[in-house]
Amino acid sequence: WAAGRNLEIQFSNVHVIVNSVPGPTTKGQMLNEMTQKIISNTEGAPFDLFVLHDSEDLIHPYAFKLINYFSKNYCFLQIPVFSLPRKWNDWTGAIYCDEFSEAHSKDMLVRDHLGAGVPSAGVGTAFSLKLVQTLLKIQDGQLLRQDCLTEDYVLGLTAHRLNFKSKFLNFFLVENEKKSFIATREYFPSEFNASVRQKTRWTTGIAFQGKDILKWHGSISEKYFLWRDRRSFPNAVLILSSALLIPFFLMGLTDPFYSVLSYSSVFVYLTAINFFAMLWRLTQRARFSGLIYDWKFVTGLPVRWLLGNIINTTAAINSFQNYRNYQSTGKAIKWIKTTHTLPDDFGLNLDFKNSEKFRTRNSQTRNAEVIL
Repeated sequence: WAAGRNLEIQFSNVHVIVNSVPGPTTKGQMLNEMTQKIISNTEGAPFDLFVLHDSEDLIHPYAFKLINYFSKNYCFLQIPVFSLPRKWNDWTGAIYCDEFSEAHSKDMLVRDHLGAGVPSAGVGTAFSLKLVQTLLKIQDGQLLRQDCLTEDYVLGLTAHRLNFKSKFLNFFLVENEKKSFIATREYFPSEFNASVRQKTRWTTGIAFQGKDILKWHGSISEKYFLWRDRRSFPNAVLILSSALLIPFFLMGLTDPFYSVLSYSSVFVYLTAINFFAMLWRLTQRARFSGLIYDWKFVTGLPVRWLLGNIINTTAAINSFQNYRNYQSTGKAIKWIKTTHTLPDDFGLNLDFKNSEKFRTRNSQTRNAEVIL
């Protein structure tokens, strides 16, 4: 608070907002309070756009220009979010590299193209004043749902259901024949327990609370992606099948039970189909992970894929327990903040315009081509 106050004194466009509700509360509650303060302080000249970012985000130099350009025709905008590069054997932290590179280079584009709505990632999200005013009106003065741990996810899909035009902005610069995506970047948790806590919150908000709030309404494509968002527990089957795969085939060399199964055409065909489906999934993830990072990084993908499913399954079990406790006791589920790691040089070079690094980068990208 003291650091914020010092900035407020130095700069007229910095405002410190102190929460009126004793903590702990939720991220949604705090953002709602900030929104209400912004609206009340700018009634004479309201802002056209609101943008969500976390303090640990690294914002691309062209991100706001891209958002500003498309805000003429769209009321809800989301740019990609990628993890900052990790070592290929930084197993837990690098899982986020794989997951977000595929989700925000492929899945979200398909979702947007099919008109299924664009969920907010919580950062790199922009929305219009008209959308803010509409949500405040229909949600009793709340921009974000305070009864959901993934208030950002609900925000994007609610905007779509209210017929506000949305778009996922997947653009990149071409620099020396290499793609540089206009995206928000940050570090995600690198410890197993921290990752489980974060994904427990995500799964609870999306699969359980999101289901209560958003139901199963919408077109076929919307319902399909809602199903994809909420399918958490099949990961347990995936882990079990992966764990049984190697010993099953090793024991099958001498086990008569395996011999009987091997003569079943149904078993053989199902095994082959599932095996090639698994290879296809790994190939797709490797393709998009290599697109954002490099192919050396992709070499650790098989191990990260298995570990990621263990983390996701553990989170799914925890979220089910949390939601069951909520249903039985009526006590609200706690919003748990995940600790983030900052880059070593984060915030050290504040004078960007006078830095040699900024001038060099700016001269290299001045004539870069922006491509969808």
